[in-house]
Amino acid sequence: MINFDTAVLKNMKLRETTMAQFRLEFFNLFNRANFYQPYSHAGSFTTYNGTIAFVPDPAFGQILQARPGREVQLAFKLTF
Repeated sequence: MINFDTAVLKNMKLRETTMAQFRLEFFNLFNRANFYQPYSHAGSFTTYNGTIAFVPDPAFGQILQARPGREVQLAFKLTF
């Protein structure tokens, strides 16, 4: 999994004991696709006319999901 997270922030002193902070945070900055593992259920056995048969799963070996793409978060923090 390759993921680049970064943040840009600005600290400002408002009074002697009061600080304000603006933050812009990026998660998965370059929007790289991070896939989950391939589907691993190969199939199942069933009985058909008294004979045991293997029924393969058509999704076996396919990648069906991915982790979230780029997310951006804006925040403001006030400390006193």
